Amino acid sequence: MTLPEVLLDPDQKKNVVDDCVKLVDSEVAKKSGFVGGAIRLGYKTVRGLDGGKMVPKLVSDLLPEFADAFEPFHAEFRTAKTPATFVEFASSRGPALAEALLAITDGKAKHAKNAVLKKVYETLRPSAKRHIEEAMPGTCGVIDKYAPRPS
Repeated sequence: MTLPEVLLDPDQKKNVVDDCVKLVDSEVAKKSGFVGGAIRLGYKTVRGLDGGKMVPKLVSDLLPEFADAFEPFHAEFRTAKTPATFVEFASSRGPALAEALLAITDGKAKHAKNAVLKKVYETLRPSAKRHIEEAMPGTCGVIDKYAPRPS
């Protein structure tokens, strides 16, 4: 099965989204300093939109495209003999994975209708690649949970 088939399976998708939201919450909470404060404030703003449902909605909406972006990497992982986990496999591919995800979010932001969401994205975008790379082990850990290498 492909990664999108696994992650978007109706029996799995809600759990995948919940785990991704927890990951985002955790990653944002770790941020410190001036930039971390801006990230936490921006996230708090987005988290409050749509009655607190905006982050899960965004994750759910982005999941199909993110799964597609991860699929070529995961396909290579599935056929590789080593390493044992996708986290390990992806460790040297963080910049490429981050760029693949940012291409998606940049496109979404360009056409966003929600002015608050668009402004928060534009404010945080300059440092986004570094933060996505820092979150990649956790992201790949979620993928490992739902799509481990077949035995």
